[in-house]
Amino acid sequence: MIGFQPKTLFVFGDSYADTGNTPAIIFPSWRFPYGITFPGKPTGRFGDGRVSTDYLAKYLGLRTPIAFKWRRFARPRQVVKKGINFAFAGAGVFETIFTVPTASMQINSFELLLRKNVYSPADLNSSVAFFSFIGNDYIKYNIFNGTSQGRPALIRRVVKQILLDVKRIKDLGVRKVFVVLSPPQNCVPLYSTSKGCNTSNTFTKLHNNLIREGLNKLNDENNDKGFLMLDLYKAFMSIFKYKGVPGVSTFSEPLKACCVGRKGGNSCGDVDILGRRLYSLCKDPKSFFFWDNVHITDEGWRSVFSLLLPDSR
Repeated sequence: MIGFQPKTLFVFGDSYADTGNTPAIIFPSWRFPYGITFPGKPTGRFGDGRVSTDYLAKYLGLRTPIAFKWRRFARPRQVVKKGINFAFAGAGVFETIFTVPTASMQINSFELLLRKNVYSPADLNSSVAFFSFIGNDYIKYNIFNGTSQGRPALIRRVVKQILLDVKRIKDLGVRKVFVVLSPPQNCVPLYSTSKGCNTSNTFTKLHNNLIREGLNKLNDENNDKGFLMLDLYKAFMSIFKYKGVPGVSTFSEPLKACCVGRKGGNSCGDVDILGRRLYSLCKDPKSFFFWDNVHITDEGWRSVFSLLLPDSR
């Protein structure tokens, strides 16, 4: 698919790609039961185990890149040479409701390492980047009562910035850039009902169509197919329709979460002052596509990548 064997992976994104950058004080990803499937304890990943970054690295034949936050603790230095994950939960293309680095700020951190000659031109020539921002910019818009009439203009702004960001990554020397297309925004347990979810979301389709057009234009201009799309929308919709991936996984209720708060305001991982759980946990995370109200299980991500990159099964 990419035409060469990469040696380095750089990741930019939000909680779907974060492998440990987000501080414990902001999110519950450092608390039980996160990480119970892999590696058996919380690692800052938003799920019971591996996330999208891990499965892409596996497909590429690479180890998961170390989180930017922990790079100074990496021994030997060769670990850093394998790449770095700059993704932070809650991040967006622009500033969101969370005080975390935006896409541009994450790229700034990458560029700073390049200025310090942490990576040579040869390292970059055998590198791949993963750019995965799912929709925190739109969540902020919803929270501040953004109108349907104003949303298409926001989508165009977001996509324009995404295209500038991925081009910047490529211009810094990265050989290939994987860019995700957004999954159906309304199809998470947080927004779905017993009847399912609204799959005819014209706003998500506009977002994805604009990214597709923009990346095709960039590929034509450079004539090197340097930008590759990972269509999460198509993969998620297939899993919802078939309740899993034939021969890979089965999710009897794909829009139901494994770990949920017991009362309004409580979330997966919450406890009271006595340490008692304020959430319910399913018996078998492998039988669930969603881990919590927004994030995907290890088995869910394995299923998604079996569709996106069939050789990664």
